[in-house]
Amino acid sequence: GLSHREAAEQIGVSQQVFSRWARGENVPKAEYLAPIARFLGIPQKDVRAWRTTARKASRPDQVEGEVAALRQDVSELRTLVTKLLARSR
Repeated sequence: GLSHREAAEQIGVSQQVFSRWARGENVPKAEYLAPIARFLGIPQKDVRAWRTTARKASRPDQVEGEVAALRQDVSELRTLVTKLLARSR
């Protein structure tokens, strides 16, 4: 396998930046998505999707808020379905 230094050189970033990505301390900036995709040999959209997920995971408070909003949406949907079923009887 490649070292962090070798991978960083191929992507065009410093070894320190690459190491922070590898440890999950930072998420790559948008400008590095194409070089990362080329390096990995995968579509850029896959790297973009990973980056989006990683950014959300790095902000647990934001994820908790999204989960709470989804729970509220599900609750409202259940109420609506219950009302619709009651009307159809």
